This record gives sequence, structure tokens and C-alpha cells, in this order.
Amino acid sequence: MPSGQPHVSHMVLNLLDTWNADTDDTDGNASPADLEVVGPWGVRVMESRCTTCIFTAGNPMNLREGRLKQLLGEAIRNEGHIVCHDTLPAAGTGLDPAICRGFADHPSAMRSIALRLAYAQGVVPIPHPPPARVDETPR
Repeated sequence: MPSGQPHVSHMVLNLLDTWNADTDDTDGNASPADLEVVGPWGVRVMESRCTTCIFTAGNPMNLREGRLKQLLGEAIRNEGHIVCHDTLPAAGTGLDPAICRGFADHPSAMRSIALRLAYAQGVVPIPHPPPARVDETPR
């Protein structure tokens, strides 16, 4: 990485800081270590898109017009990535941070340092948590 360039985790935090302007799905107190997508067995990447993926048609996260293009542009320009919102600490899913599958499938995603590492070192596919179960106990 060229001298003076921010660490990948800091680039992710910068993206999250700007994301906070649109949604409350992020944890404003997240540190770079809280959002690290590289683990001992490889880079964590979601194995599929979640139902509310920001890359899903119809804008299920209600981002303002042009916001996805801005997030994607910043991630690509900085050789960063987008962390799946289901894996952010504030989501409460208990999942470790992982790269968004929608981002990973984007044609320009290989500009991401983490994804290049993933395909060189190994991808750890992360399944989405099962939906919350409704208690079926009779009353």
C-alpha cells in the first residue's frame, strides 16, 4: 500500500460514517477491529445476498437517490469493500463482519484489496442467520 494511504479498515469506517447519514443500521462506535473481514481461515464474504441487500433492485434499505452509486464509487476508488449490514455490530446477528455479496458480485469489485486477498488466500463463505423463530408453544 502506498505511503499515506489509509488502512482498509479505516476506509470501511469512512464509508460507514457516510452511510450513517442515510440509515441507522450501523454502529457509530465501531472500531476498525470491529469491522475486520479477514480471519484466520481467510476473508469472510457472504455466500448470498440478504433480502435487504443494498444491491437488490427496489432499494430495500431506502437509501437516498444516488447513495448506492456514491458508496460503490468510494469503495472502488479506495480499493475497499462494503461490509454486509447484517454483519455490522449494531445488527445484533452475532455474525463476524463479512463483505457484502452484492458488492462481491459487482464487476468492479476485484479492485478491492480484501477481495483480491480472498481469492488468493481463500474465501470463507458466511451464511445468513436463520430468521427469528416464533415461539410455537401453546398458551
